[in-house]
Amino acid sequence: MSQHVVSVYEDDTALVSAITDFLGAALATGSPVLVVATPAHTRAVAMALTEGGIDLAAAVDSGMYRTADAATLLASFIVDGAPDPARFEAAVGALVREHATRGTGRLHAFGEMVALLWDDGAVTAALELEALWNGLLSEEPFSLLCGYPQRLLDAEGQSQVCAHHDDVLEPAPGEPSAPGRAVRRFEHTASGARAARVFVAVTLNAWGRGHLVDHAQVVVSELAGNAVRYGGGRFWVTIEQGDGVVRIGVRDSSRAVPFRRTAPPGSTGGRGLHIIDVLSRSWGTTLHATGKTVWAVLDD
Repeated sequence: MSQHVVSVYEDDTALVSAITDFLGAALATGSPVLVVATPAHTRAVAMALTEGGIDLAAAVDSGMYRTADAATLLASFIVDGAPDPARFEAAVGALVREHATRGTGRLHAFGEMVALLWDDGAVTAALELEALWNGLLSEEPFSLLCGYPQRLLDAEGQSQVCAHHDDVLEPAPGEPSAPGRAVRRFEHTASGARAARVFVAVTLNAWGRGHLVDHAQVVVSELAGNAVRYGGGRFWVTIEQGDGVVRIGVRDSSRAVPFRRTAPPGSTGGRGLHIIDVLSRSWGTTLHATGKTVWAVLDD
C-alpha cells in the first residue's frame, strides 16, 4: 500500500526532524530509503540520522540509502516549464522502481522538487508534478514524504497541496514545538512506535543529551506501544528538556488511565510501567478533554 504525506514546515530544523523520523524507522527495519533534496538538506538529514544511531555508511555501502540532487533531477524532466510525463517516468520512475527492489521493506522516499517549483512561482507545474507522483504511487507501492516551507503557502496553496496528499504531518494539538521542546505525530502502527524511538534519539542527541538515549528509548517504546495497542488513533510524542531533567510524554485519544499490572510467571508482557517506574524519577497521566498524555521524567 502506498502512502503520500506532506510536511508544511516552519524552518529547516522542523523539516529535518520530520524527514529523519520518516526515514530513520524505515532504515532501522530494513527498508530502502531515497532522498531527493537540496545539498544543504541532504547533509542535515545525513547528520541527524547518524546522530540518531543509524549506521549511514553501512546503509550507503549496501545500497539501502541513496540520494539525488533535487534541482538536477528536476531539470531532467522539465520541458517548457512543465514536467513531461515520459521524461518523469524515465528519470524518477526508473529510479524509484530500481531502488524499491533493495532491502526487505517498502521504499521510503523524501522529495522537495515540488517545493523548488513552487518557490520559483511555477505553482501549476508543482501541482502537475504532485499528480505524476500520485500516478507512480498507484503503480509502485512506496511511501513518499514531500516538504513545503510554510512561507510559500497561503490558505489556498495549503488546500491545493493537501488535496494531493493522503496525510499531513502536524504537531500535537495545543503543543507546538519550541526551543527545548520537540513534538511529533506518529501513525497508529508498530512502525509508528519505531519511528518514535528514532525521534527521541535524534532529538536528545541534538540537545547534547545522548547519554539519555538508551533509557529514553525504552520509556518511549513502552508508552508508544501502549498508545498503539489501546489508544485507537494517531499519537503524539513530546520531549521537553529542563534543568537536569527530560520529560517524555505520549498523547493518544483514549482517556483510559494505565496502571501497573502484576505479570504472571513466565509472561513476556505486563511489565512496561514497572520498567518506566525504575528508569524514571516520576511518571503519571494527564487527562485532556479528548484523550490523555502519559509522561515520564528522566534525570539527566
